[in-house]
Amino acid sequence: MRMFLAILFFLNISCENKERYTVIGVWELSESTTDNGAKFVKNDDFEYLISFSKDSMYTQSLNGKIFSGIYKISHKNILELIDPVINDTVLYSYRFEKERLILDEIDLKGSFICDEGCSKIFVKIKK
Repeated sequence: MRMFLAILFFLNISCENKERYTVIGVWELSESTTDNGAKFVKNDDFEYLISFSKDSMYTQSLNGKIFSGIYKISHKNILELIDPVINDTVLYSYRFEKERLILDEIDLKGSFICDEGCSKIFVKIKK
């Protein structure tokens, strides 16, 4: 009986420690990959921030240049960034790995734009 209670206690603690990840917050690009698999770590002269709010709005900042619009998330881990000013939409497959947001640009059919995927890897800097 004690063993059973110990297992239940352990499982309860394990379940409580799992964090639900969300795109809501401010993310900073930390590294990216190319379609040949090479990784690039962001240098200090380049700033790429993306912020997602609860009201489905997003803002991107590339070296101080601001872009904003609407985002949508589908049930298949597809992130859609819509820029109403220039009437453009960019699709990403997204996933979380160890508190990092990983975006891979895809086409309308869900195929990667790059043969092996070109990932943008972000770390959350503000909730």
